[in-house]
Amino acid sequence: QKLIAATVPSPDGFFDVHVDQVNGWWGSVDLDDVAEKGRMKNWDGTDKELRRFMYVVAVELSKRGLLDENNQPSARALRETRHQCAAWNMSPGVRVGVKYDSRGLEVGGQASPGNGAC
Repeated sequence: QKLIAATVPSPDGFFDVHVDQVNGWWGSVDLDDVAEKGRMKNWDGTDKELRRFMYVVAVELSKRGLLDENNQPSARALRETRHQCAAWNMSPGVRVGVKYDSRGLEVGGQASPGNGAC
């Protein structure tokens, strides 16, 4: 299984960050080239992939002005996102943690169904 997209809420509605954007951003740079070895010693491939994705999500949020100088949600993001994006209800059995939701995984070469929309 491989993470193929992340759906992100914003004041303008949900937007997706796809694996091609992530791979394009990172190019030939490997996470091993930029992350501290001590921090990565307990990361498996899934952890590394998630961190690559979340870095690009953070860059995109920053480009859209949705993060402040401390990488926290901007006032606009906090004020307006909840009015544009319905609350996400977790499916039974889904837990929030450091691993990603299996609905965003590629299964047998195709994306899993269940992509949220505003």
